[in-house]
Amino acid sequence: MLRRCALFLAAASILIAQPAIAAIGGAPDDGNWDSGYDPGKQKRRSDFTAGLAWAPIAFGSASGYPNEVAKLGDPKYEATTGFGGGVSTALWFGVAFRDWLVFGVGFRPYTLLGKECNPFSLDDTSEQCVRSQGAVFMTHIEAFPLFYVAPALQDLSVFMELGAGGRNIKRGPATIADGGSMAFLSLGVAFEPINLWNHLSMGPFIQGSHEFSESLKADQFVIGFRAVYYGGP
Repeated sequence: MLRRCALFLAAASILIAQPAIAAIGGAPDDGNWDSGYDPGKQKRRSDFTAGLAWAPIAFGSASGYPNEVAKLGDPKYEATTGFGGGVSTALWFGVAFRDWLVFGVGFRPYTLLGKECNPFSLDDTSEQCVRSQGAVFMTHIEAFPLFYVAPALQDLSVFMELGAGGRNIKRGPATIADGGSMAFLSLGVAFEPINLWNHLSMGPFIQGSHEFSESLKADQFVIGFRAVYYGGP
């Protein structure tokens, strides 16, 4: 997984760097090219940024054990939601360094519901309902690798979210598995073609995430809609 992520980011970096490489290759060698470089005014994104994402379509599962050494790995203590649905939201704040690069920090809660849970209640405490609830604090890194390649794809992005948080699994009101402090990794693709007042961009996104610790792991795939505010240009 981590190796694939590294290759993915490397490919994105190459695509982003292509226009700059071309510009350098075509510039006359006057011995002072770097001091005269001017990337120009940003066209779509700059300054402060804040994003809100909501995914009403989510699928995944969580499984784990009580966060006690004697019970880890013991099949009789294993708990799982099975494959089920859920919902996810995310909020982040940061800076758009360039039209093609955004960095932020934020918060992402999400819930997974087992098949016996009420799909219209995220806090179903009935005895037959096995559900997983948790949240992470994360770093949001986003690139628009085709910004200088194709005008129609200037709003297509790839993003990564890394962080840590907590998660548990409950049956009814009782906690039957606890992940303790968990690591979080997520990759996604977004498209934000709706632009209002030159500051608010909106559109759909898809995202896959993996959360893990010694006592619990959870996977989720979501389809949703997001709105992002950019302070400039």
